[in-house]
Amino acid sequence: MLLDRLNYDEPMVGIDTVATGLGAFWGSVTGMGYRLVHEPLNIYGDDNLFVLEALNHYLRDADGADGRPITVRATAWTDRNRDGQVQSVRRHQDMSPLYNGSSRAAAVERT
Repeated sequence: MLLDRLNYDEPMVGIDTVATGLGAFWGSVTGMGYRLVHEPLNIYGDDNLFVLEALNHYLRDADGADGRPITVRATAWTDRNRDGQVQSVRRHQDMSPLYNGSSRAAAVERT
């Protein structure tokens, strides 16, 4: 049975629930005018148990936004069975910079 969890939200269980939940999540992100560009940094683990570390760049070009991306660190922990089917994904990222409008206090600064 597929399980997906974002941060500390209740896990979504089952492919239909996960599909609906992910659709609602992406609808809220695009509804705020953002589009996402992933920048993978590292992958640790093996073919069945691994974590992806990435920078997620949220771009917002409309509505008078300054055009600068809001960048947050993210991880996705994935477990697959012996047949390669995804069993669970646990995603972690601080979404508060997106919901705080122009605030970039929690966003990553590249050095």
